[in-house]
Amino acid sequence: MDSDATYFWAKTTKDANGTEVPGISVRDHCLNVGCVAEALIAGLPAAVRALLPRGAATLTALHDVGKITIGFLAKCPLWLARDGPPKVSPGEVALSVTDHALVSQVFLQKVFDSTPAGLWAVAVGAHHGRPKGKPARLNAPEALAEWAEANRLQVMAEFLSVFGPLPTTAPEPRLAPHHSGLWLLAGLISAIPSVNDTPRAGFAVSPSRQSSIPNRKSKCPFSNARTRNARDGRLAVRSAA
Repeated sequence: MDSDATYFWAKTTKDANGTEVPGISVRDHCLNVGCVAEALIAGLPAAVRALLPRGAATLTALHDVGKITIGFLAKCPLWLARDGPPKVSPGEVALSVTDHALVSQVFLQKVFDSTPAGLWAVAVGAHHGRPKGKPARLNAPEALAEWAEANRLQVMAEFLSVFGPLPTTAPEPRLAPHHSGLWLLAGLISAIPSVNDTPRAGFAVSPSRQSSIPNRKSKCPFSNARTRNARDGRLAVRSAA
């Protein structure tokens, strides 16, 4: 993925005319979420923290990687109308999968390659409150699937370098079939995104963490200061009130 040429929005915002435009990118939003996850996990009681796998922050960061799919990105007409690749027909857009959480889970299932640790992907798919299945399957075709997969893989590679490897072990067998650790992770992923992208709430990114995050700027015409808060460390621990 060339971040200077291709921009994947995670959230929309409104311009001065009230028009919905692409806001924070998938990459920056997910970096924010991963950094907040690290802080929250570190603050959990040891017995609770033990329910989560090594790599929980990485999984949390990857929760919205499924937004790199045409069916989701096309929800913002200005993104679809922009200059530059990829070009996609209205018919392809109409038929393409739109459920980004489902796409995230299916993507991670492929990455885990049917290993027992792949069960953790269920938590990613459930981050909007509804499990997608074990295993999950796309409920519609994916337009430009190879293009989207290549860009998801590149985003994941950066997150692995920042947050560390994905889990290598399955959820604790003694907790089956309910897997409280799995649902703890799903709850963690669900709770963070709603607060971390605003300038009034979030968690501080330590200097050491800032230095590990590549300083990449997007040339997207819609980008704004909010897309840089993970990199610049402007998230501060404070109440949203």
